[in-house]
Amino acid sequence: MIHAQYLQPNKSRTPLEKLLNLPEFRVLDVEHADGALKVYVEKRNKGEFCQPCGRFTNDHHSYRSKDRTIQDIPYGKPTYLIVRTERFDCPCGERGITETYDSISKGAQKTKRFEEYLHNDNHASTFMQNARENNVSVSSVYGRFMAFAKKTFPPLFRHSFDVRFPKILNMDDVSRKKGHKYMTVMADNAQKNSLT
Repeated sequence: MIHAQYLQPNKSRTPLEKLLNLPEFRVLDVEHADGALKVYVEKRNKGEFCQPCGRFTNDHHSYRSKDRTIQDIPYGKPTYLIVRTERFDCPCGERGITETYDSISKGAQKTKRFEEYLHNDNHASTFMQNARENNVSVSSVYGRFMAFAKKTFPPLFRHSFDVRFPKILNMDDVSRKKGHKYMTVMADNAQKNSLT
């Protein structure tokens, strides 16, 4: 199911590209296979900035021998972008500069919006349910939750770089005084310790 919050009006693109809603990509082909949707794409505006000299170049060098498979928000079934990645040469002598993308972090296997979708989709389900429904590993969902927790509850992570989140985490809203302000309490159910 496509969530309305991820769709925005688009112009001067094919209907399929408007539906995909990733303006930086041109859709080359679509394939329904193995219970998944594969959308073959390439970057619309060719070229990249050279790190050593800072110059913009679109002088073609080659394409990566293997296309990148990037998981995206589901369009009725698990959806993957098959990204054709180009490399460029710079007049300064730098060769094979790999293009980068606004919607995909460097080295990532998921789009930025899919990472956000995983977090938002986890509010009303368990890690296991979320992983099963989105065809990802439980550790992917857990990792996304941990990144959110580190931003939201920095005191839990301030004193150590190797903090382990509880195996069983209880969360509840309790009233400070009857009929007054509420606060969220998190507790390690295995250790019986209150975290907040």
